[in-house]
Amino acid sequence: MIFTNREIYLDNSATTKVSRTVADTVYDMMVNEYGNPSSLHSKGLEAQHRVEKARSILAESIGADSREIYFRRYVNLSSGLVGKRTSEP
Repeated sequence: MIFTNREIYLDNSATTKVSRTVADTVYDMMVNEYGNPSSLHSKGLEAQHRVEKARSILAESIGADSREIYFRRYVNLSSGLVGKRTSEP
């Protein structure tokens, strides 16, 4: 039997390693484009541009319109929005 030092991580329901690209993007946002995307100052406008870019990329990847993509802070808010939308006639 051959043993290696290769780890197999099976606890992805608790935490999942993010890709290097995601980690680099999050770091860049936290260090360089940290403005409130709802604000009208330059840092806010830069952050808003990045949010809209992410919205467009996500929408395209799932065949949706970018106006259908909502980023929510808490899962309960998102669940309530989904429940309300699916219960409407």
